Amino acid sequence: MKDKIGDIVGKENNRVKTARIHQGWWRAFVLGEMQGPRPNNKSEDICNTVKSNNSYEGNFLSKEIAEVVNDVLQKRQSDAPGIIQEDRLRGNLLSSQPLCFNFFGAFYLDKEFAQKVFAKFYPEISEVKKVLFEYAPTPKEIFTNDNSAFDVAVEVLEEGKLGLIGIECKYTEAFSPKEYSSDRYKDIYNSSKAFSTSYEQLISSKFNQIFRNQLIAESLLQSGKYSFVNTAVFCAPEDDSAKKTGEQFSSFLNPNYSNFKVLTFFDLIESMQQNEITKKQREFSMLLWARYIGYQLSSNARKEYN
Repeated sequence: MKDKIGDIVGKENNRVKTARIHQGWWRAFVLGEMQGPRPNNKSEDICNTVKSNNSYEGNFLSKEIAEVVNDVLQKRQSDAPGIIQEDRLRGNLLSSQPLCFNFFGAFYLDKEFAQKVFAKFYPEISEVKKVLFEYAPTPKEIFTNDNSAFDVAVEVLEEGKLGLIGIECKYTEAFSPKEYSSDRYKDIYNSSKAFSTSYEQLISSKFNQIFRNQLIAESLLQSGKYSFVNTAVFCAPEDDSAKKTGEQFSSFLNPNYSNFKVLTFFDLIESMQQNEITKKQREFSMLLWARYIGYQLSSNARKEYN
């Protein structure tokens, strides 16, 4: 199997190595594709990519999800905040960008399905209005005035009030350690009642990325665009680092003014399966499990890399 799956990185932690080999297994035995170029070194190949082009749709779990991707890209403005790298989206199986579309694309198409699934985590929500990918409010100058964006945002109704759930998606990558600060960040922080710790603590490398997401939420509230904005980190169930960071960040927030959650892939799939959903939706939840959680499917392959 190793010959078909292909190349991996020399030294990685076990969680990332397991996910990389699993995506290489998916590429070789589910998609039937040859391995593609390594993102940071095109002269080398790596098992978790395919030699794709801008029309490749194999990285998405259904034709319908591929159509969502194409629709979002077609409607997206060239100067929109946030970044969607199309080569990574279409050709890198280990990227969190296709993962985001695979998990949340079905909700873009079926808002009733979305409401059923999100009700487990947000029981007050009566309706899902929109699902937005790589979302940041514009014009950015009156919000966070940077390129920060929610990987996915879900516009919802709660007791007739319009709100948003802003979600940061993680697969194998860590939170960005780069420390960003600005006068605009400080203004939003000082005008918010959500934070119960110092600005200096929040802009530290450990929390900077997740803090900037929360600043998007606070700026939306301060502008009056939404009545409430909930935030979440969505990560792999075995990603203890992301879960711990999220839990620590949550402790820095005032629960009377903020609603922050750590959700895992398993949580969302479980909520799908516990609902009265269609046969097609239930089968799709199984595909999500196989692609992103079912590492036992590639366990024999992993033995060949040890």
